[in-house]
Amino acid sequence: MPAVKCKNCGTMIPEDAAFCPECGESKTTAQKQAQPQPETTQPAQPQPVQPQPVQPQPVQPMAKPRPSTQASMSSLASTVFSKYMIMLGVCIGILLVWIGVILRNFAGSTGSNINGILSPTAFAGIGLLVFGGGFLNKDFDKYVRMGMVIIGGFIIVFGIAGMNLGINIPTFQ
Repeated sequence: MPAVKCKNCGTMIPEDAAFCPECGESKTTAQKQAQPQPETTQPAQPQPVQPQPVQPQPVQPMAKPRPSTQASMSSLASTVFSKYMIMLGVCIGILLVWIGVILRNFAGSTGSNINGILSPTAFAGIGLLVFGGGFLNKDFDKYVRMGMVIIGGFIIVFGIAGMNLGINIPTFQ
């Protein structure tokens, strides 16, 4: 059997041994080493190193995001539009609508002004969460997602229609 060099410590393992005498590594896992060759009389001449030409890397268009960017955006979207975040956002939106209604009823004209901003903004936020969750959350059934998109769209329109944008539309009498 040819001489074997220990894979772990590099010690030569005797032919009749099953384990390395130095570290105890099994001879079967050791690497076979070729018999030492007699040294040649002439040393090898070093070969000159030829410089390798540098290949330019192709420029990638900016329109395509890198896969890591896509993965992080997908992760962000799935976090924002998760089931619990949608439920939390809807609850906070409903709370803001009720705060606006209470201010309108008990704070007079100042409350009405605040309610004119607060309630429609809260409705639009609820609508965006439900609408976005319908598009991006793959955990829901497809019919639930379709319903979320439709209902979210209606809530967004209702919220935007309720906002006082300061646009005067003339009416003809």
